[in-house]
Amino acid sequence: MANLASRLPSFARRARFLRVVCALAIALAATAAGARTVSIASATDSAVTLAFGAADGSAYTLAWGYGAADAGSVTNAWDSFEILGTVAADATSQTVPLPANWGDTVKSIRFFLLAPESRPYAKRLEYIESSGSQWIDTGVQGRVGVTAEVDVTCVVMADNTVLGSRIDGGNTRFFVVHWNANDLLGGLGANWYWAGRSIIQAGNRYFIRSVMENGNQSISVNGTVIGTKTQSSTLDTGRSMYLFACHNGSSATYGCSAKLHSAKIWLDGDLKRDFVPCKDEDGVACLYDLVDGRYFYNGGSQPFTAGAEIPLGFVVSATSAAHNWVSANTLVVNAGIPMSLSADFSYDAVLLRDTLTLTGGTLTTPTVTVDGPAGGVAINGGTLPSSARLSLSPDVATENEYATLLTLRSGKTTLQCATNANAAVAARIHFLGGSLGCTSFSGKPLCSANGGKWILEGTSSHPIRFGDL
Repeated sequence: MANLASRLPSFARRARFLRVVCALAIALAATAAGARTVSIASATDSAVTLAFGAADGSAYTLAWGYGAADAGSVTNAWDSFEILGTVAADATSQTVPLPANWGDTVKSIRFFLLAPESRPYAKRLEYIESSGSQWIDTGVQGRVGVTAEVDVTCVVMADNTVLGSRIDGGNTRFFVVHWNANDLLGGLGANWYWAGRSIIQAGNRYFIRSVMENGNQSISVNGTVIGTKTQSSTLDTGRSMYLFACHNGSSATYGCSAKLHSAKIWLDGDLKRDFVPCKDEDGVACLYDLVDGRYFYNGGSQPFTAGAEIPLGFVVSATSAAHNWVSANTLVVNAGIPMSLSADFSYDAVLLRDTLTLTGGTLTTPTVTVDGPAGGVAINGGTLPSSARLSLSPDVATENEYATLLTLRSGKTTLQCATNANAAVAARIHFLGGSLGCTSFSGKPLCSANGGKWILEGTSSHPIRFGDL
């Protein structure tokens, strides 16, 4: 299983990770090879029966997402996401009652098998805290070519180094992250580059990124660049950088009082350290490097203060297909069984797994859902009302899989009726007859509020005049 914490580079994402894990929600979906599967074997008006794939010797946690519409396999995209219980290692099926308000405010559900998050260290901590007497040797040389990210809370403001090294005093500073008198700054050789006056306040948490390259120095706070320089330098201190202090000759100086939530260090573009605060198997607060796979311990005189322990989260091991509500008055066109209508009909909804051809009359419905690559509407004499909306199932149509939603023949002008849609994926409108001008549209219907794309196809003998679409 992938470790969720190692995938979150920014302060905002790390903070979100803490909230998600503590709430037992899962922000990322990853499927493990060979893990058990979950599928919906059957359904009634009040319950669904789940089938579990071949046992792999492990128990899993069963959860579901439910809401007004299918939100796919990303768990925190659902209106509601809840833990249902444990699936025993030898379980083959389970019946689950449908959620309250099914068919009213709840019209789609999916089921998830969750496995515990794996960790290479004993216990994850929210942070480790220094008082100014602690430091950690990163083992990464302090020289030009370093880029670093630190997620840090300033506890006491003073003249302190968060990450850096120096050659026995003089104009040989290599201060990657340093603060003093509420200023955030970096030091390179004889020069300081001032990133922000009065930007660091004791008690506040910051995600700081510092770049120390030849001809390119910058520092940013919470994603915003606040200071840059273009100093030419090849400075090499000849010694490794310390966290929580400056490695100055044979001693640690400028020790800071801070809480470190995480840190990453690159050298010449290669990730050398990816630190997470933790406890080892003996309960000692320290940092664990996800790159080298080992603990880094305090080199100072007093132990670190350990922050709160973060409980294990989950990763998604398997996801079922969506189970969607279908009203008693729903027209369903099943795959392999295309249908045509030639008179007036009215339905609560239309669900298309194959092509529905309208040859006459009016099909009155608020929603037409395409639920399969063969699904679509062919207009060849019939009409849809102007209030009808087309939507695509996220499982069967992606940016690279265009569904033919609508075919127009003989110059019909019903395109405006069928494309008042908000498709989240690309869709094709196939135009085979007559000519189509902008007067056939109302309200620029080829726009999608959430980034969908429409593709219009014509022929040389039947052009499409785009006009002001």
